[in-house]
This record gives sequence, structure tokens and C-alpha cells, in this order.
Amino acid sequence: MIKLCNENEAINKIDNDYIVIVSPKEEFYYKNKFLKKNYKIFTLNNFIVNEYNGPLNKANDIQSFLIMYKAYLSVKKKLKRYNDVLNISFISDLLSTYKDFFDYEFNNNDKIDDLKLIYDTYEELLIKEGLINCKMIFEYALKNLKFNFNYVFLGIESLSKNEYKLISKMNDEGNVILSVDGFDKELINNIKDNFNVNYSYKDNKINKSTDFLAFNDIEEELQYVLNDISKKIMDNNKYKDFIIVSKDISLYEPYFHFVFDFPYSKCSYTGILTSRFIKIFSSILNGDFSCKNFMNLLKLDLFDIDIKKVDILDNYIYEWDLEDKSFYIPFVNKSNILNLEELNNIREDIINQLRYFLENVVGVKDVKVILKEFWTYLSELKIDEKLFQKDPDGYNNFVILSENISDYFNLPISVENIFEIISSLSEKKVVNNNFLDEVVISNINEAFYKDKKYVYLIGADSSSLPSEFKLPKLLENNDINEECLINKINEFLSLEEANFNRLTNNDNFKISYHKLSSDLSLKFPSSYLSGNVIKPEYGLYNKSLIMNRYSSLLSEEKVYTINGDDELIKKINRAYYHDLNFKISKESAKKLYSNHMICSPSSIEMYSKCQFYHFCQYGLKLNIKEKRLFDNRMIGSLVHFILEKIIKNNFNDAEEKTRYYAYKYFEENDKLIDNVTKYVIDNIIKSTSMLLKNIIKEGNVSLFKPRYLELKVDAKSIIKPITINLDEGSITINGIVDRIDVCETIDKYYYRVIDYKTGVKKLRLDDCLDGLNLQMLLYLLAIKESSSSLTNKEAIASAVLYYPALIKEEKISRSLNEDEIKEGISKRLLADGIINRSNDVIEVLGNDEIGNYIDVISRGKINDEKTFSVDELNILFDEIKRNIKKIGDDVLNGNITVKPVKGRVDACSFCKFSSICGFDKEKDSIKRLKNYKNSEVFKMLEGDNNA
Repeated sequence: MIKLCNENEAINKIDNDYIVIVSPKEEFYYKNKFLKKNYKIFTLNNFIVNEYNGPLNKANDIQSFLIMYKAYLSVKKKLKRYNDVLNISFISDLLSTYKDFFDYEFNNNDKIDDLKLIYDTYEELLIKEGLINCKMIFEYALKNLKFNFNYVFLGIESLSKNEYKLISKMNDEGNVILSVDGFDKELINNIKDNFNVNYSYKDNKINKSTDFLAFNDIEEELQYVLNDISKKIMDNNKYKDFIIVSKDISLYEPYFHFVFDFPYSKCSYTGILTSRFIKIFSSILNGDFSCKNFMNLLKLDLFDIDIKKVDILDNYIYEWDLEDKSFYIPFVNKSNILNLEELNNIREDIINQLRYFLENVVGVKDVKVILKEFWTYLSELKIDEKLFQKDPDGYNNFVILSENISDYFNLPISVENIFEIISSLSEKKVVNNNFLDEVVISNINEAFYKDKKYVYLIGADSSSLPSEFKLPKLLENNDINEECLINKINEFLSLEEANFNRLTNNDNFKISYHKLSSDLSLKFPSSYLSGNVIKPEYGLYNKSLIMNRYSSLLSEEKVYTINGDDELIKKINRAYYHDLNFKISKESAKKLYSNHMICSPSSIEMYSKCQFYHFCQYGLKLNIKEKRLFDNRMIGSLVHFILEKIIKNNFNDAEEKTRYYAYKYFEENDKLIDNVTKYVIDNIIKSTSMLLKNIIKEGNVSLFKPRYLELKVDAKSIIKPITINLDEGSITINGIVDRIDVCETIDKYYYRVIDYKTGVKKLRLDDCLDGLNLQMLLYLLAIKESSSSLTNKEAIASAVLYYPALIKEEKISRSLNEDEIKEGISKRLLADGIINRSNDVIEVLGNDEIGNYIDVISRGKINDEKTFSVDELNILFDEIKRNIKKIGDDVLNGNITVKPVKGRVDACSFCKFSSICGFDKEKDSIKRLKNYKNSEVFKMLEGDNNA
């Protein structure tokens, strides 16, 4: 008769005549506990393997996989359900199902018949290869071994069919004592059903209460655990007194490193590099020749290529949107960083090496030959040496894997299929890194509490605790005998509840969960918690309680002066402490920008829009990878190119020349033209042709003629840049003017600045007050200050104009006649800007015809809001200089506050750095632009000037 008792009673029976059988999770604990007793302690599996003295060797995981693969292939034609499903994952499913298959009672169907045939063949092939697995070792033990000793089983939690049979045999031939903790009622009932037992153990009842805490998210939940453990450590506890458990601890693993600052049991992985290399190489052999896949291979740094060149190659592929294109196709787009020939040489070297390997194995079905050629390939490129240096464990496992495949897989197979096998078997390996004193982190079904003082159950939500019963992968409910299925479900649920009760049996335990899952869906507490007394505390998530208490403290002005350990209030304060008044030291600013800054008008405007963006773009010079898409920026460059070329030469055959220069732009800039691009180009040609015809017409009434096109404004140019002295340095503004038109009389030199805009652009002088829209006025000022190098006549600033370079189509009412349609197009062709209101300037601009080309006419006369006088312009120039000086001083003082412009200009639209600035539109302050008419701006500036 088997003695069934509790653990203490079982331990009291042990002496040197007993063999002690423990569960795997308790092995280390009992070996330490009985260290001086010299007892023989085993897990049941290790004990049987140790006792096994048969002629066959125990198969490892690789051998089991390969022989299962062979078993399936050998019976494939005989199968009814699985005769055409071969893939690598199916072999893995066969193996995982095999482990539990013989514990079930089945209904008769084609699937079960197929699985029985595959598994019988698998075991026959194992024996044929001189191998045996654990299930077969148990069966061997039941038939051939004698168990005439005394056996004590400590901490039994579950038993399989073969284990029940084995224990029965042990008891028949020797003496068996089973200890259980009484938590799993189904286990006790099964033991009583299977054995004649002397049962002297009382049911273990749990009736305890605990703190149950619900948190917003994982970080908050783990932060609470961290704080609680830290307090207890201060009370002279050791880290090894604590255990943190969860039903799925892997969910929390990515967060442990960032939250916990104490030693805890953690896993690292080896074999990652080798596994990654094999998987990518396998995908290439199976047809993924994409640039992205080859780049992933090169980034492993196993090839004899400078990693900097790999980075350049990666940027090139990203820039030209080639990730999904074949790596075999030569690169044709120009690169500014590395010349095209060198890029293609790198590409060809990789391809040629791979091609040589493939040529040697194409059509080969012999595994040994394929593996030999592959290892030759690795050796010639010295990849094997690098793998050994960087990932020795992974490399050694790969060597063992190759040897096993060579020894145990002698069927004809293609190179693609053999690499699928290698890829599936070359997995990263888990390595446990243990400290002498550490907090244990474990899944709840593997947790061991006997040596722990404090227990934390995290993630106790209804979706994970209890977890859902799942059958082995290839089995379904209708495959299994109903009574057997019901029994298995009951055993599973009983074990789940028992594991929870083992946890709550501890004197000090806390249970928590987080309310928001990773997909932001709402979670609910586990059903196991309904019987516990919940003690609300301010760690408990209750929004109304929290906000009421916080509001009360806030009204009493105690929020920022609280003492003690009220972590929640402190956490709320930290969350709402949000200061975006960033600043760097003057020394750092001078190193980034230098005392004598040289910048463009666009960088000045960017600082006015958002200081932080300017800091990232022009100070740190952060690189943002961008693809060379045919977007608005490229459209603008194309239009500028066409207009410059045609206006520089002549206007004859405008539409034909527009088409010629459009395609010449793509040729010179090495840009590809697809159907979508061609459609856009056709629209641009149509639009630009209309603009050119309009420019020709204006030339017939205006005395202004284009004089300078794409003219640089810098120290070497005829037009020198503006330089403004700062408090501790200077700022110089370079740039490029799209076009300068000139009209010369006997004693006057009239000039106007033209800019082409593919989008909607209005010249607003109120923008200038906020440091925006300065570009054209800065160029006008630069020309004024360099006028002596242009002419010895009186230079007169005449106009600042934006020409619409891209006329977008609009919906046209069917009721409009042809003249009305043409009038609508003409309005969209009008230039916008401001002009000098003096009569002589109006005359050279076109006099009565001026309104046909420039949008300055309102109600039949020139609109004063669109004009300026020389005095007003000079006052405006002075204000612009003051603004630029202030901006320059702010830059060199290190001011990088996040306070973006909002309103008619939105600095946050299409921002490249929004992910790092921390700006919150709900609560952070913004810079609002004020609206003034141009005349109001001049009056304000006159008032300031006279004050």
C-alpha cells in the first residue's frame, strides 16, 4: 500500500535507504536542504534516465526533429489527412503533440490514425538509428527494470499515465511514500483512484486576505513592486526572500531592465547572431532576394566589408526606396556619399560569392555535399571565424546541428529545404544568470515558495488567471473521447487553482494587475480574487478617489510639500511636471554654431517657428532618413530648373522647351520616371507653360527684364550677404535669389525680387514682426546694400513678388463660358507681393496693365495694403535687423524652448522631431501670431521709430 501524506511527514520517514524524487523546480532546494544528509535526490525523469541501462542512446532535440521528419516522409503516401501538409512548423507540431499524445484516449478518425502511424514509424526509426527518447525509456523501465528500493516523492503536482504506471511498479517491487500539499483536489482523487493508498493527510484550506492593487499600466505596476521591495530591504531583508510571479512572465520581461534597480533572476540568450545569420541566409535561398533582406545580412557584420560602407549602402537603398527591389539589379541612381561604381562593387562581391556557392549545389540532393559546400563558403569568407569569435555558443551549436543533419538525415533533399531545417533548429538558447542574493522572477506554474518570505503575483487579470485549457497543437476536442477530455479539463483547472492557492498560502503576499493591455484594451481582475478581502489603499487604482484626494491636497497647497511615502501623489506631481524651457550653455552653443554664424533665411525662420526644431536641425544636425520621393520639394526644384533654363535662354516654343527641360532635369538628377511621375510631369508642363506665357505677356507691358537667375548671395557673389553684429559675435545670412528683374533708365536702377512658389504663399508684413517670411525682404536688403557693385545709378527697390509656379486645377462650373474660365485662370496666375507706390515705379511695372499680372488692384485702383514707400521699407529693414540680432543672440545664449508657432503658420505640421520634443498641445503654451494689415505694421514701426 502506498503511503500518501504531507511533506513534513514524508521527510521524517527519509533516511539513507530512501531515494528521494522531487519536481524539477524543487531539485535545487532539496539538494541544499539535505546537503549534509547525503541523500540520493533526483527528478523522476533524471532518475529513470539514470537507471536506464539499455543499448540505445537518448536522442537530443535535433535528432528527434530530424527523425520525425524522416518518419513523416517515409509514410506520407499512406496518410489520409496529412498527406500534403509538409512544412517545417508541421514537424515541430508533430513533436510537441507527441509528448502528450499517449496520455489521451481518442475517437477513431483519419487524423488520429495518421498520427499513430507517424509516431509508430518515428519510434521504429529512432531504434534503427540506435536512439531512444524519454517516453520509450519509461516504457523500457516498466518492462525491464527492477525497483526494489524505498522511494519518497516530495511535492507531487501532476502525473502522466506512464508515471502512474511507474509508481505502481515501484510500490509493487519496493516501498513508495507520496507527499502532496493538499491544494490540488483532482490530483488527490486521481492518486486514490489509481492506487490503494493509506491517506492520512487533511485538506489544506486557504482563508486569507491580501492587498489587491490595480494599476494603469505595466510600468506603474512594477514601480509599486520596486518601491515595496526597497522598503522591506531597508528592514534588513535579503533579496532572496522575495519572489515575483505571473502567469506569463514574458509579458513583463522587456520592462524589468528599465524599472528594477535590484539584482533579480534574469535570462540572457546565446546563439542569437548565428541563428539570425542562418535564418536570413535561408530566406535568400528560398527566393527573398530583396535589398532589405541582403542589408539585414550585411548588418550582422560577418562579411569583410567596412561597416561604415554598409551604413552608406543602407542609406542609399532607403533613400531611393529600393528595399523591396532585387539586390541582383545594378544600382543606377547617383549617390552623393559614395560613388555608384563602389556601391555596385560591394553589391557584386556579395552576389558573386553567393552565386558561386549556389552553382556548386544547384540540383544536388545529397545532404553531405550541400553541407560541405556551405562550410567551404563560410570558411573562404571567414564567416565561420567571426561567428566563433562573436557567438561561440551559437557557433558550436551550429557545428553540432550540421553534424547531426549529416549523420541522421540521409534522404534526398534540395538546398532550400535543408536550410529550412537548419533555420528552424538554429534557435537562440536561454542562459540563466544568477546572483547569490537576488529576487526570483518566475511563471506561477514553475514558482517555488518554501524559502520565500514575500510573494508578489503580478498580472492577475481575467484573461490570464486561470489560463484557458489548450490541447496539444494537432489535436481538437472532437478527436478525444468525451470522458477523457472532461477529466483533462478538470485536472488542468484544478492545477491552476492549486498553483494560485500555493501562492496565497504564504504569510506575506500581494496581488496586482494592470488595467490597460499593450493594445490599450481594458483588463479586469481574475475571478480568483472574488473571495479575497480587498483593502483599498492609495496604491489601488480608483480614479475618483485619487482625483478627489489630489484636489483636496491641491486646494490646501500641500501637493508639493507632502512627506512620508505617498508615492502616488509624488508620481502625479512628476507626471505633471512638464518644463519645456530647454537651454544649453553658452559654451555649448558657441561650439555648435560658432561665434560668427553663417546661416540661411530659412534657418532664421525656423528658429522663429520653433527653437527646438532649429536646435535639432542646425545645432545637432540630426539626420532624418528620407526617401527620394517625387513630393512637393522635388516638384519645386523641377519647376525652378525649367523656369531658369527657359528664361535664361529664350521664351520661344515655351511648351516644347518646358517638356524638354522637365525630362532633362530627371536625366541630370538621375531620377526614375514611372507612370505616376509621368502624369505629374505632364500637369507641371501644362502649368509652367501657362506661367511662361503670362511672363511673356507681362514683358510686353513692363519695362522690367530678368537680369539674374538663381543668383547666390554670399561673400564671393556680386551681392554680398547681410551681416549683423551680435552681443558676442555676428550672424551672416547667405542664400539664393530665384530671380532679380532690372529696369534701367538714364539715372535710375529699378530692381525687383522674384520668387517662384509651387504652393500658396502670401507676403504678410505682420509675419516679419515674428521673424517669419523674411527671405525675400532680406534679399531686397542685400541688393540695396550691394547696389554700388551693381550700378553707379540711383538704385530703387521696386517690388517683392511671389510668382505662382504651379497652377492647380480647380473645379469649374458648367455654367461658365470660355472667357470666364480664362479669367479664372488669369487670377490664379497673378503674382502676390508688395510694390513701391511711387509713380515712376508704377509706370515701369506696367502702369494701367499692372493689375493683369500682379495682384495689387482692388476696386479699380491700387490697394494701399500692397504698396510701400522707401521710408517705410527702410523702417521695415531696421526692424528685420533687430529681429535677426535678437534671434542670433538667443541662439548663442543657448535658448531652445519648445514653444511652437500656431495659427496661420503651424510649426508642428510635418515636424521631423515631434517624437522627441515632448510638446503636448493640450497643456503646453504656444506662440500665437497676431494679425495686422500691412499699413498697421508700417504705422507701428513708425511709432516705435519715433518713440
